[in-house]
Amino acid sequence: MSYSFTFSKPFNLTGTFQGSQPTSVYIMDPSEFSDFKSSVASYALLYRTGTTVSMSVNLPAGTYYIVFQGFEGSTTTVTITQDFAAILPKRGGAGSTP
Repeated sequence: MSYSFTFSKPFNLTGTFQGSQPTSVYIMDPSEFSDFKSSVASYALLYRTGTTVSMSVNLPAGTYYIVFQGFEGSTTTVTITQDFAAILPKRGGAGSTP
């Protein structure tokens, strides 16, 4: 199994997964992940399944969980926390008014 996920621009997580067996890939917020761990029916911000999965999802700042679940029952979780810095225009400079 191999995977790669990056924040390519503010608020956007992109990634790919490749494995030899079909796998479900979920992106969950903390509430959804808590339900998932408790074996309660859960929703996910994003759900994909297959041997090769590509995804792109817009996420607000916060903590998220990427869960890989094999059809034989094994589960691997990656926790990501991303603080998105606000991109503010510069003040001052030529041609600007104070």
